[in-house]
Formats: sequence, C-alpha cells, structure tokens
Amino acid sequence: MLYKELAKLYESIDHTAKRLEKTYLISNFIKKLDIDELNQAIPLITGKIFGEIEEKNTGISSKLVIKA
Repeated sequence: MLYKELAKLYESIDHTAKRLEKTYLISNFIKKLDIDELNQAIPLITGKIFGEIEEKNTGISSKLVIKA
C-alpha cells in the first residue's frame, strides 16, 4: 500500500457526507490490501494514528470500518 493511495481514500471520504458512500469507499480500499497492509491501514483509517492522550481523530468510526 502506498501512502498516496491512502491519501486518495481520505480525500474521497472527505468529499462526501453520505455514510453508505464512505462505507463503500473504505470497503473497496481494504479489499485490495494484503494482511500486512491491512494491519497498517486499519489504525490509520480509524484514526488511531495519534497517541492515547491526544484527543484528535480522523472522524471515521471503527464501526464504519468493520461494516465496510
């Protein structure tokens, strides 16, 4: 997985407010990943990229990723 591809996903997600469309975008993205890439991508997609004490997030719930 190239970070460029993940950045494109973020951009696509940012341009829609529709939950089903976000689910579709995430689903299509993760279907293309192998297991190692998946282990790296899921924390990034769900916003777990920040430390535990930081209150920042990406705005995508883990339930949405699970649903995808």
